[in-house]
This record gives sequence, C-alpha cells and structure tokens, in this order.
Amino acid sequence: MDNHAENRSTEIHQKSKISKRNRWPRKTNENGSIDPKTGKRKWHIDVRAIKDKEDIRNLITAMREKGFIGLRNALIFEIGISTGLRVSDILQLKSEEMQNATVVHVTEQKTKKHRNIYLRNLLADIMDYQQQRPEQSEWFFPSSQKPTEHLKEGTFYQQLNIVADSIGLEHVGTHTMRKTFGYQYYMATIANPKIATLPTLMTIFNHSSEQMTIRYIGLETEKIQATLEDFHPF
Repeated sequence: MDNHAENRSTEIHQKSKISKRNRWPRKTNENGSIDPKTGKRKWHIDVRAIKDKEDIRNLITAMREKGFIGLRNALIFEIGISTGLRVSDILQLKSEEMQNATVVHVTEQKTKKHRNIYLRNLLADIMDYQQQRPEQSEWFFPSSQKPTEHLKEGTFYQQLNIVADSIGLEHVGTHTMRKTFGYQYYMATIANPKIATLPTLMTIFNHSSEQMTIRYIGLETEKIQATLEDFHPF
C-alpha cells in the first residue's frame, strides 16, 4: 500500500471512530443496568439542562449551519426549550396546525394532558422554516428520507448529539430541551412574586413534588453548592 492510500485508510478509520463516539457518546457497559423484567440492559444517560444562554445560542447557530436539516433541527430545539414539550410531541405536530400559528393546542402523548403552547417569539423562525420544508408532507417536521413520515426521535437525537459534541457541549440529549426550558423558566420568573414558579413547573412537567422538579432541572446541585460555599464549621 502506498503512503497516500495508507493515509487515506487511516483518515477513514479515524472518522469512523469519531462518528461512532458521537452517535452514542454516553452509552457504556458501566452506566447500563439490567432490567430484571426483560433481562435487557437499560442505559442511563446523563442528560442535563443547558444553563448558560451563550451555550444555547452556540448550539442553535451550529445546527443552522447544516442546511435544511439543521434548520429543521434548530427549530425543534427552539420549540422544546421554549415550551417544555417532549420531543415526541413536537415531532407529531402537523403542518396544518402550524400555519402562522402563535398558539397551538396539543394533547401530550404520555400524559394525555391538553396544553396550549405559545410560539409568538418563534414566529419568524417558523416562517423561515416553512418556506423551505416539503409542501406535500402533512408533518411539520418530516423525515428527510421519507417526507410522508415525521422525523424519528432517534434520528433527531443522533443529529443533535453530533452537533453538540462538535462544539464541546456535553450531557445533551432530547430531554435536554425540556430540562433547559424548566431551568431557564425558573431563573426568569423566580424573582417575580406574582408567579408561583415551582408549582407552575410541577404542573407542566406533571411532577408529584417540588423536590422532583428541582432535581429534574438541575437546581439541586446548585442549591447544595450555595450552602457549602459560605459554610464555616469553626
């Protein structure tokens, strides 16, 4: 094998390793547990809220650089962090109900709860996306391979993760959107005495306690750290 062919082979091998790492970056034997009912491994993936708004903006910008697919994925992400909807519900949105809509009524698949989601702040991005999406698809977020079907959650997860890895952002998954919404909503409203922030988030997330919501959006660690930083035992 000549040097050019050998270098080319090495380059392909390295790209393959990077692709595999990006595709499932946090699934390892160490963080998986066996489900006693099925005998199959259940993966624990450490997915967190994005707390720095600059990181949020950088991720959206990086996604938009990937052509139409990136534009689609960026809008899915924006809707997720703006509404707290699960990605499964976002991918079920129909083209007809999203036509210049600022308020969309949805029924959550998991809880069967009815919710209004407010999209006025995203209207410009929605209209920009609408101009490029396949008109024949009934789904607002169609698969690029099969426009008659909506984008699959696993496909979106992989594409989101690859972009996040490319900018050095860790602990990103589909639940990142929902957790980011909760954290950013909490930080934006906690100082407002007219808004019961935690009870509101409990209702949105269908949680049974405020402590569950605090853990879910990643506030528990911050609260513990805040008490320890100024702790003087002597």
